[in-house]
Amino acid sequence: MTATIEEQELVDEARRVGRTIKLINELSGVGVSTGVPVFYGPSRHLVARTEPGSIVAKFYKHGDRRRTELRNLATFNEIKAARTPLYREVNREVGGADVPYLGLPRTDPEILDLSSESTTKGQNGTAISVWTAIPGEQLYAKMIKGVATFKDFLLVAAQIARIQQEGKNAKERLNLEDVVWKARPQTTYFLTRFREDYLDPLMRNSGIQIQPSIQDEMTLHWETLVASNLVRAHREGFTGFYYDGNPKNHILDSAQGTVVSFDLEDRVIAPVQLSLASLMSFGVNKDGRPYLSNDDQLKILNRYLLEIEFTNAMIQGAEEKAKRIAKYVSEMHAGGNYDLSSQDEFFRFMPENSVEKGRERMEKFVATWSYAQLERHLAWLAHKSKFRAVGGILLSEGFKFEIENPVQQNAIEQREHLNRIIELLGQLKETPSRNGRYAQVAAGRLYDIFRELAVNPYFSSK
Repeated sequence: MTATIEEQELVDEARRVGRTIKLINELSGVGVSTGVPVFYGPSRHLVARTEPGSIVAKFYKHGDRRRTELRNLATFNEIKAARTPLYREVNREVGGADVPYLGLPRTDPEILDLSSESTTKGQNGTAISVWTAIPGEQLYAKMIKGVATFKDFLLVAAQIARIQQEGKNAKERLNLEDVVWKARPQTTYFLTRFREDYLDPLMRNSGIQIQPSIQDEMTLHWETLVASNLVRAHREGFTGFYYDGNPKNHILDSAQGTVVSFDLEDRVIAPVQLSLASLMSFGVNKDGRPYLSNDDQLKILNRYLLEIEFTNAMIQGAEEKAKRIAKYVSEMHAGGNYDLSSQDEFFRFMPENSVEKGRERMEKFVATWSYAQLERHLAWLAHKSKFRAVGGILLSEGFKFEIENPVQQNAIEQREHLNRIIELLGQLKETPSRNGRYAQVAAGRLYDIFRELAVNPYFSSK
């Protein structure tokens, strides 16, 4: 089967990453390697490591992404340094471990200097960055093995909250763009992603044909049901530095109780629920069920909300409030209670310092969760079609992946994404919403279309 242009680009990128890893490994002497790169996917950018894991290389289709990531990482490291004294004081107060405020990848200037950047396409030419590997285990790898814990997800969610809120606070330094507010109408950002980033790639890489009239109908219903509710979340202030929270972006060191998070090349402000949905809606199931139950997801959402307030306290230098929040979380967890919203004190930590208003804030935050999950499930359904298509080509050329059979695994995860989309739409078509009857009609029609899509042989997971 002849590779598409997009597939061939990925193959060419993989070859280049492989050559770069081998060359840098030889020049830098950072470790003995077979020279065979191990690839991670799916990702917007191709990521690989050496066989022993001593170095990691990341290929950017546009060089400005590399420059943005390095600038963002430098800024977050400055923020981390500025917060560390207060954070250590807070931890001492509650008897916590001396762990970093933000877990960020370490850069080795000598190795980065050996990274390559091409200007063949002008300022946006392709580029490669190379990093030293971080000890620990990837959250995604733990999920595949079935050993990732609820506490792992809590730890990562707290890290995401700090990255998103600190990034939002530093929006001028990071030169962030509010992609929702600048759009006219404001649903345009999400609809463009729906058609150009999700629907088109899915059809292109899978061979599935959807009639233009059905595509138009899907777009209309997606705007009514999903895009409008994500805009509402944005309007209600649930925004932050856009960070892709997917499980492949986090390395966990269980012995130290720490997490290091990667992929900081964005310059966008967007609804924060999307990042959490990437974390908790990644298509990996456990024993035939979603990896996290609905109750577990709600507990993680509540921890995220409280961590935002903790981060705000750190930003403002409000030491007493930061200590009270840290103590509350510590005592609740020590007692085995991870439902932080089960006590009225949780709601008083919200900006209004009111149980009633705090409860209202939490309910608004949670109300968008189904729509964020739909957006992310569809995004990964489409994104994984690309890596499913190219995986077989790379395997035939001798490339290795972090999982034994990436083609089969991506197919399995796609089926899980599709099942969850249908399940969520089935619930929403029976549930009155803030958009009234129109949203239920939209959910019902999308439910029918995705059910028809599910019978396509492409989604057989074989």
